[in-house]
Amino acid sequence: MYDARIVSEYEEVLSRSKFSFDKAHIDNLIEFITHFGIPVSATPLSIHLSDMDDEPFLEVAISGKAECLITGNAAHYPMRPKRKVRVLAPRQFLNRYF
Repeated sequence: MYDARIVSEYEEVLSRSKFSFDKAHIDNLIEFITHFGIPVSATPLSIHLSDMDDEPFLEVAISGKAECLITGNAAHYPMRPKRKVRVLAPRQFLNRYF
C-alpha cells in the first residue's frame, strides 16, 4: 500500500548520495511499487508521531486496513494506533510469515 507521500519519501531517501543507487534502479522500484502496490487515500492520524515522516506510513496502513506495517522504527509508533495494525520489525515479519 502506498500514497504519493510514501512514493516521494522513497524517491528522496533512495536518491541520497550515501546510497549511490542508480537513478534507473530507483525509477524501476518506484514503478514496481505504483504498478503492483495498492494506492490508498489515507485519513490523518488523531495523534502525532515523534517522527512526523513516519505518519504517512501508519496512516496508509490503518486506512488501507493492512495486517501489518514493517519498519525498522517500531519504537516510533505509539501503542494506541498500533492496535489497528501490527507494527513489526523486518525480522519479526519474516519469522511470523515465512
